[in-house]
Amino acid sequence: MKKLQIFLLWTILFTVLVFYAGNGCKKSTSPTPAPGLGSIAIFSTPSGATISLDGSATGKITPDTLKNVSAGNHQIKLSYSGYRDTTLTVSVAANATSTLNANLPAYIGTWSLQTSGTTEFLRAVDFVDANKGWVGGTNGTVLHTTDGGTTWLKPAISQLQGKEVQDLDFSDSSNGCILYGDWSGEIIYTVNGGNTWSSAYISNRLYINQASHPHSGGIKVLDRYHAWACGMSDSAGYLFPVVYFSSGLGYWGRVYLGRSTPATYSAIDFIDVNNGCVISGDYMVYGLTTTDGGNNWGADYQLSYKVAVDYAELGKIWSIKDKTLYGPGGLTYQASDSLRGLSFVNGNIGWAVGDNGGIYHTTNGGITWIKQNSGVGIQLNDISCVDATHCWAVGVGGVVIAL
Repeated sequence: MKKLQIFLLWTILFTVLVFYAGNGCKKSTSPTPAPGLGSIAIFSTPSGATISLDGSATGKITPDTLKNVSAGNHQIKLSYSGYRDTTLTVSVAANATSTLNANLPAYIGTWSLQTSGTTEFLRAVDFVDANKGWVGGTNGTVLHTTDGGTTWLKPAISQLQGKEVQDLDFSDSSNGCILYGDWSGEIIYTVNGGNTWSSAYISNRLYINQASHPHSGGIKVLDRYHAWACGMSDSAGYLFPVVYFSSGLGYWGRVYLGRSTPATYSAIDFIDVNNGCVISGDYMVYGLTTTDGGNNWGADYQLSYKVAVDYAELGKIWSIKDKTLYGPGGLTYQASDSLRGLSFVNGNIGWAVGDNGGIYHTTNGGITWIKQNSGVGIQLNDISCVDATHCWAVGVGGVVIAL
């Protein structure tokens, strides 16, 4: 009897051990992917392109991976400002990752001649969006458009009769200033989109020397309470480069920079209320930069003896002299035409214009430049771009061209 009990006990124990080994000690495994699903790893040059899958936005940008995509062929659309939308077909296999690499082609666009209604020498242009813009030139010429230049109007501004418009700038559709004069510089301003213009008071006379270059003395309006101008001033008949600041557009006070060399500041630009730069029109005077709204200025030799400047992005300043573009980090580019104006929409995308209808375009921060066909062969003096696909350039003979 005792042997039978022992046998039964061993039988039960063996059964329990077999059950435990076959079930309780199974190794845990990761769940297998859903049948028929795969992934797409997407890369682009440049990176940062938005990704759409089969016509629907994914909310992702390159580089990234789309997961749980059904097996089969799919359409991937990549979009990036300044580049043409690119659509590619990719084949996805179940339980696998497909890789897609795309080089996005830069947007070239086509320049077209607009009807300005004038034959004056046009010196300055500024647009605040794809529709609203202003142009200025000789004999008090000011043009205004609200439809991207399809039609240009010539408002009558009494202060400008017989005067030379040197530069103009708007912060938005309401607030803007015009710098004008043959030698003695004056400023008028508007706070209602040009419906009315008022003369500003300038402490200590501002001089602008137009004979040296189409751009000699400039103005920048950040908003109604932050605006800058540059040129020359005097003390006891002694000329020296100077900048002016306005906190309301109607009154401009001279900012002391400690510069006494007889020269001029050619142009000024700010990217925000704190960060800005001014360029010198002479080798004897350094250009300057500020990071605290003009309370302090530091010398920058690269901004000396230049004719135009654009603060493209924080820490990225471009300027021009003759046929050369000067950029951040020692970047330079030698154009085949003398250059006179430039405009960047961000740190990567910008244009420069000059003689013989020359237009030069970069989409990679100035590493490479491509000469575009402007469709005109005359001197272009200035350019204004609001995004990667909307630009306007102006020049002699009343020429206005648009991208």
